[in-house]
This record gives sequence, structure tokens and C-alpha cells, in this order.
Amino acid sequence: MKEYVILHDGVYQITGTRVLLDVIVHKWNEGASPESIRESFPSLSLLEVYGAIVFYLENKETVDEHLRQAAIIEDEIERKHREATKDDPFYRRIRKLWADRQTDSTPAGTTQQ
Repeated sequence: MKEYVILHDGVYQITGTRVLLDVIVHKWNEGASPESIRESFPSLSLLEVYGAIVFYLENKETVDEHLRQAAIIEDEIERKHREATKDDPFYRRIRKLWADRQTDSTPAGTTQQ
């Protein structure tokens, strides 16, 4: 039987691609169909998407724990980055622009009167 998922350098990937299992799992858990997941990743066949989902379902506890650990690491990296750049004028400006953009209630493509 073909293996559709490999563990490469601590990261689950779809065999022969750079597509991460994490992305497939997130879309699946959000309710996306295998067909819609396939549309997001034209380099994958529908069989590979189903193979990834089967791998996830057969190894759910292990993969979910991997995802939890990855999220913790990502949060820690983001925290360290914010701490290291908190006084940098460039990053302060970028964060302000981003915050202003997030609070702007005007839909894209329209103007306020």
C-alpha cells in the first residue's frame, strides 16, 4: 500500500510534495471536502488528499498532539519575535498600520463619505 504521508525533519508532509499534512488537517477539521481541499492544492491528486485524510484519521491522537506542539512552538517564536522587535521603529510602524487596517470598518473597494 502506498504511503501518502511521510515524517520529514519532524514535519508531516504529503509524500513527494512540500504540502504539509497540517494544512490538509486544518481544512478537513474546518469542514472542507476532499474535493475542495484538492482545489486548493493543484499539485495533489484527489487520491493523495484522501490518503492524507485516512492517515490523519488512523493516527489522529499522534497528529493532533503534533499540531498542538507545533502551535506552542509557533506561539513562542512569535512572542520572541515581538519581544525582540518591540522597540524597533520599523516594526512599530508596521504593527500600527496593521492594527489600523484591522479596525477600519470600510469594506475593501468602497469609500467613506
